[in-house]
Amino acid sequence: MDDVIDTKQVKAHLATHYRLHPIAVRVVPLGTETANFRAHLADGTSVFVKVHRTDSDTSHTRTRLAVSEFARTGGIPVPAVLPDRHDQLLSTDAGIVTSVWENIDSSDSEPLDMERAKAIGRTLGRLHHRLARYPTRGVARLTSPWEKSDPVEVAGQAKNVLAVIDSLSNPTGTDQIRREQVARRCDDLLAYGEQLKAELPSITHQVVHCDYGMHNLLFNWGELRAVIDFRGQVASPAWELGNIAFNSFTVARSSCWRQIAMQVIAGYAKEQQRLVGAELVSCARIALLDAMLALYPINVLYSSDGKTVRDDGLAAYWNDRATMVSTLLDALPDLEAELADTFT
Repeated sequence: MDDVIDTKQVKAHLATHYRLHPIAVRVVPLGTETANFRAHLADGTSVFVKVHRTDSDTSHTRTRLAVSEFARTGGIPVPAVLPDRHDQLLSTDAGIVTSVWENIDSSDSEPLDMERAKAIGRTLGRLHHRLARYPTRGVARLTSPWEKSDPVEVAGQAKNVLAVIDSLSNPTGTDQIRREQVARRCDDLLAYGEQLKAELPSITHQVVHCDYGMHNLLFNWGELRAVIDFRGQVASPAWELGNIAFNSFTVARSSCWRQIAMQVIAGYAKEQQRLVGAELVSCARIALLDAMLALYPINVLYSSDGKTVRDDGLAAYWNDRATMVSTLLDALPDLEAELADTFT
């Protein structure tokens, strides 16, 4: 985040606009959309402070906070948003845009595993059941790759990436591995993309979290304590379920990815009655399509202007996505049959 604010300003802002008097304020070095702080109060409690960009869309931010509060008041474990002195969830006083939250203690983030899988699925099921009642009017709609992207067009973009790699004067072994990955993606898109999309059932949309992943789930001693950082947009519940159940990190790196996914979906199915039958089964196909039809970040590592980027984080993410796509594509017929037998 480019806007600069220090702990003294946060402390003064909390006193003036929230009537909170922290004894200490510390920077929390997380997040890119907000500057984050933890303020420790005299009574021994703490609050989490987000300073939002001054050029951000405040109407969308207010919607995100409203969706979060709607989920919390429906029994979902979500931190409360504290109103300012004007009873506003988003404070825009003095040119500083802030939201102040109940602080939730948590341990370090952990990968999705069998122990956490069912709780994650059950919480998502309860969340979707609750958010199905949230009005969609005025809420932004998320358009994901699986919905908007054409497989043939994306294959053409993949060929452009291949051309950039082929133009390298001194390609490395890593470059060659990525070339093989992109070439397979191109072939898979042309061979299977249109059929995978054509065979999708009718898909419902509603307000969802829109970023329900391990990075936004707080655990403490194995217990799911809180769901945080709602984006609050209209999207497919099946997409959000598939996104967590078949997330690329787990599918690429865990030998138990299939069992973990089934646990997530089993927990989800117990807590809601709207996503059933063929639409529930489609979550795996949607997760596959969403990853297959997105070339990020390989199109950043090898950009259209011929420049290459060396970034270990992006490279690891691409490798996981490439592995996830090939793994799910190979497993999909048998996986969908298992999902249908279990949940329909």
